[in-house]
Amino acid sequence: MKIDNESLQKIYLEFQILSQQLNQLQQQINSITGSIIELKSLENSLEEIKKIKKEDSILIPLGNNLFIKGKLENDKEVIMGVGSKVLVKRGLSDAKTMIDKQIRELDVINLQMEHEVIHLKSQLKNLQKELSKEGTK
Repeated sequence: MKIDNESLQKIYLEFQILSQQLNQLQQQINSITGSIIELKSLENSLEEIKKIKKEDSILIPLGNNLFIKGKLENDKEVIMGVGSKVLVKRGLSDAKTMIDKQIRELDVINLQMEHEVIHLKSQLKNLQKELSKEGTK
């Protein structure tokens, strides 16, 4: 059965839309993966704090490879941002628990997105077959 030109254009348009969705989804996965890596690094930093003695000299990151020397005054608590520019004191174990929870939540989202990528790739493969089949007629 021959597909008319209009139907072929619709298939091609659907292929383009799905390709864009796949690209956006892969960018989101990369972003989430970066957040997970950052959180795991933060988790590691919390473990390292346990090894530092109170009043030891440390380098405090200000951002973009810029540090200032300081002394560790409190090795039992951290101050965490909890959203909307709200800061709260948390014990190291509480902070680690919160970070672990965030990592688990992001892992679940990442897994869901990876399943969606597989689904989109399957749809794209089917559309590509249709387009190739029509192109050879």
